[in-house]
This record gives sequence, C-alpha cells and structure tokens, in this order.
Amino acid sequence: MSDAGATRPSRAGSNMPSRADATVARATRFLGGPWGRYAASGDSRWTPLRVVLALACITLVLAYIEKSPCADGQWTGNKQYTHVCYSDVIPLWSAERLDVGNVPYRDNAVEYPVLVGGFMWLSANLTNGLHSLLSDVSSVELFGMITCFLLAACALIAVAGTVGAAGRRPYDAVIFALSPLLVFHAFSNWDLLAMAFASCGLWAWARQKPVAAGVLIGLGVAAKLYPIFLLVPLILLAMRTGRHRELWWCVVSTVTSWIAVNIAAYGAYYAGWREFYAFSATRDA
Repeated sequence: MSDAGATRPSRAGSNMPSRADATVARATRFLGGPWGRYAASGDSRWTPLRVVLALACITLVLAYIEKSPCADGQWTGNKQYTHVCYSDVIPLWSAERLDVGNVPYRDNAVEYPVLVGGFMWLSANLTNGLHSLLSDVSSVELFGMITCFLLAACALIAVAGTVGAAGRRPYDAVIFALSPLLVFHAFSNWDLLAMAFASCGLWAWARQKPVAAGVLIGLGVAAKLYPIFLLVPLILLAMRTGRHRELWWCVVSTVTSWIAVNIAAYGAYYAGWREFYAFSATRDA
C-alpha cells in the first residue's frame, strides 16, 4: 500500500490563518503552533465562509445583549449613556411616528435616505402585525427586536461580501466579524444596510463584474451616503491598471441604481425626501 499521500504537503491548509498571517501564527503557540505542512484537513463542512459567519453570529449576539438594557425605551436618569446602550432605533419609533402608522416621506420628513426609510417602514409593519400575537411585549421593544434581527441579516451579508472580496485570504474578514465596534454599534443605527450593499459591491468588483458592483454601490448610497466614496479608490485602481471601461460601467450603474431607487419618493413626496439632504448639509460634525 503506497504511503505517497502521507509525504505530500497538504494544500487544503494553505489559506489557514496560522499559515498566512504571522500574528495569528504566534498566537497559536499555546495550541501547539501553526497548521502543519502535512496536516490533513479532511472533508470538513466548516468552510472559511461558514467559520467567519459563525464568529459574526457570536459578535451579533453580544451586540444585542449590549443594547438590551435600553430596549424598553424607559431612559430615565440618562440610562442610555450610563449603560452605554444608546440606539437611534428606539426613540425614532415614536419620533418618526411609526408607532401610529405614518409612512416615511409621505406623512413626515425623514432624516435618512430612502432605503433606510423603507427599512424602517418594513420593520414598523412587521411590528404592528406581530404585536397582536405578542401582546405581552411592548411595541417599541418588538420594533427594536425586529430591527436588530433584520440588521443582523445585513451584517452577515456584509461578512459574506467581505470574505468574497478577500479572495485567497478569506479569514481576513474576521477583523470585521469579531470587531468590538460591531458589538457596540451594530444596532445603534441602520448603517449595516449600507454596509451589506457596499461589501457585496466590492465583492462584485473583485470578481470583475463592474455593472453589478455599480448597482450595489448605488443601492448603498441610497441607504447611506458613504458608499459613494468607494468610487475614489476604484478610480485610482482604474488609473493604475487601465480598466477605464470597467470603471465607466461601474459609475454609470451606480448613478442609475441610485436614481431608480429615489425617483419615486422624489416625485411623489419631494418635501419629505429632501429632508435628509437639507439636514446633512447644515448639521454640525
């Protein structure tokens, strides 16, 4: 019986963090050192993507626990600051009059772009529909729970996009999946919606799909403004590599998808739609 396989270096572990990253390699010393050259990984279902998603789930559970002291909205004695659990989600349930069935932009101006407004409206409708079944939970708590659940889904999409964009170093995405910032701010606002689009946009660009990248970045801009700045490094990359055609398609797709998402609210509820841009132009840092 041949033992050739026993002396052949394993390729399966070539992207293991302990072999690809010197810092991780040093950290594994108490476990016996980095992944061995001849170590066999077997037919494991724990792919790098699944590992990183599982780590992100742990972080998101901690994030939910971190916000839980403020979930009931009873913020007496500056509880939201003394317990470090402030979130925009809880006060905006009533401030945006979602608790009485108002539709963002139509019934009142909203200080967020249209996709966040739509996200809030969806969460509010789910809250009102489930509240009759879960009457022992206050509506504001239920709204917070549903919002956190949907944002957690966005976070996992963002993680998957980051893993995809990382190429041959998928475990680099752990720096996002286990970030302390994700614990404290995953559910402070609706930023994870934009992050999901932006991360998948970079993944699409890495896979040489400029139109898809542009569409996703445009959707990200329709949720928060910052993804538009991703075009800056893409422009620099195009200048270095000569991928001007791909950049052009990406920019056109970004603008087109942003217009497609915004045009209905702009035409029907202009006063409510422009509030975000007017507010952003005048607010302090």
